[in-house]
Amino acid sequence: MGNLDISQERKIMPQHLFEHYVMARSHTFASEKEALLGLNIPGLKGYRYPEEPLVDNPFIYEDNYNDDVSRPGNFAGFELNRDRAKGKEYTLYVYAGGLTKEGLELGEKVVYSILSIFLKAHAAEVRFGKKVIFTIKDGEDIWVYEGDGEVKPWGWEDNETIKRNYTLLYELNGNGVCFIKGF
Repeated sequence: MGNLDISQERKIMPQHLFEHYVMARSHTFASEKEALLGLNIPGLKGYRYPEEPLVDNPFIYEDNYNDDVSRPGNFAGFELNRDRAKGKEYTLYVYAGGLTKEGLELGEKVVYSILSIFLKAHAAEVRFGKKVIFTIKDGEDIWVYEGDGEVKPWGWEDNETIKRNYTLLYELNGNGVCFIKGF
C-alpha cells in the first residue's frame, strides 16, 4: 500500500490510515458487493473492511447507511475508521444525497453502478476534500463525476455530482473529521 499519497494540501489524516481508508472504500460499496443488513444498527445497511479481522491491520472501516428514506434514490449514512482492538474512533465521515428526477427516471441501478466505477477507479482522490473531475465515455453518453471538496481547519467537506450528457443525475454532500491529534 505504501505508494498512495495524500495531496500537497494540509493532510487530513496519517498516511497509514489514509491508505487503509482508500482500500476499504475500494472493497466495499465501490466493489458493488451486497451490503449487510443491520451491520451495527438495526435497520441500516452496511459494509465492513476487512470483513475478517487481520492481525497486521490495526483498523476497521464501517459504512452504515439508510436508503429507505423519504423517496427512492435518497440515502444518508456515515463511515467510521476505528481501532480494531480498542474500538476507538479515528475518522468519521457523514454523508447524504440522492438522485434527481432525471436520475430516478434513468434508474438507481444504472446511476449507482456508474458511481461505483468512479469511486473504485479514483478511491484515493474522491471524498477527501479535493476538487476533481473524471469522465467516462460510454457510446454516445458522456458521464462526468465532479467532486468539489475543501480541506477545512476541522476536517474536510465534499460535494459530488454525476452528470450524463450535462444532465445532473446524482448529488452527495459529505463531511469528515479525523480524531487523531495533529490532524
